[in-house]
Amino acid sequence: MNNRERGRKSNIGWILGSIVLLAIIGVLVWMVLSGDEEPAPTPAESAVEEQNAGGRDIGGSSEYVEKWQEGVITYKGQGYRYNDDIKSYLFMGIDKDGTLEESEAENYIDGGQSDAMFLLVVDNETEQISIIAINRNTMAMIDVYDPDGVYLGRQRLQICLQHGYGDGRRISCQYAADAVSRLFNNIPISGYLAMNMDGMISLTDSIGGIEVTVEEDFTSSNGTYSYKAGETVKLDGPAAYSFLRSRDTTVFDSAGQRLARQQLYIQSLMLKLQSLMSGSIGTAARVFKAIEPYTVTSLDVVQLAEDFYTYSFSAEEDMYSIPGEITKGETFEEYIIDDTALYDLIIQLFYEAVE
Repeated sequence: MNNRERGRKSNIGWILGSIVLLAIIGVLVWMVLSGDEEPAPTPAESAVEEQNAGGRDIGGSSEYVEKWQEGVITYKGQGYRYNDDIKSYLFMGIDKDGTLEESEAENYIDGGQSDAMFLLVVDNETEQISIIAINRNTMAMIDVYDPDGVYLGRQRLQICLQHGYGDGRRISCQYAADAVSRLFNNIPISGYLAMNMDGMISLTDSIGGIEVTVEEDFTSSNGTYSYKAGETVKLDGPAAYSFLRSRDTTVFDSAGQRLARQQLYIQSLMLKLQSLMSGSIGTAARVFKAIEPYTVTSLDVVQLAEDFYTYSFSAEEDMYSIPGEITKGETFEEYIIDDTALYDLIIQLFYEAVE
C-alpha cells in the first residue's frame, strides 16, 4: 500500500465507505456466462518462500488456510505478519433483473452470476481504503451443486459462476465470498454486498446522473447509445446501465473492455458523490435507500458509514486489479491469474513487514 500523508487527499464522501461504495462496486458488470464444468487442476506451485518457523510455504499450498493467523512468514527474504487492522468486504453486481423479490431463484443453480466483483480493503490503523477489481472470467476453484442443492464437488471455473449456486441471496453471497477468499489464499472476508443490475439505474438517477469522458468509441448493445472517444457525456440511469452492461461478445476480451468503462464510471461517480456530500450524511442515506430493494448484504451499513467517514482513497493510487492474462478456453474466455503477481499484491495489501 502506498505510503503518503492522509492530508493530501480529500476525505469528503467517505461516509459512503459502506453505503455508496457498496453501490458503486456492486453495480458494475453483468453479462450471463454459463461455463462448462472442468476437472479440478493440480494446485499451482507456490511462488512464496518457506515460512521462518516450520518451513511451510504460502501461495498455492493448502497449508496456507490459516497462515494469516500463524504469525511471521518469510517472503522474498523479508519477514511479514498478517495485518490484523485489515478488514475486507466483497461487493458484487448480479446478472438479475428487478428487485430481490422479483428475481427470486427458482432452484439451487439459478442464483445469478456475480459479473462484477470488487474487494474493498480497509486498513483501520492508517485509515486507508483500497479496491481490488476481480475479472469475472478469473479461473478459480468453486463449489458446484445440483438444482436440489446436493454438493457435487469443487471445480475450476470462472469465478462469476459461484454466486449462481444457492438461493440468490445470503447463501449465494457466502459461497461467492468463500471462493474469493480461496483465490486470495484464504484471507478472511468480513462481509459482502450484492446488487441486482437494475439497482444501477436507481443509483445513477438518485444523484442526478454521472458525467464521464469516454475513452473508446462505444455503442450500446441495442444501439440506443453511441459515444465517440474523447466525448464527455452525462449518463442518466438507463444510459449508465447500457454503458456498464453492454459488450460485443464477438470481440475478444470484451469483458476487459467493459471493465475499463466500469473503472471510469467509478472515478466519475466518486467525484460526483464528493461534491454532493459536502460533509453531510443525507446524500449517502438517500442513495442507499434508492438501491436497497435490489441489494442483499451482511454489513451493518450505518456502523460502517460512521467508521469510514474520514478514511482516505485515491482512484489513481488505491485501485488494483489481479494481474493475469485473458485466453480463449474450449468454450469461453478464461482469465488466468499470474500467481506470483497475485502473491505480491496479497503481501502488499494484507501483510506488514517485521524485523
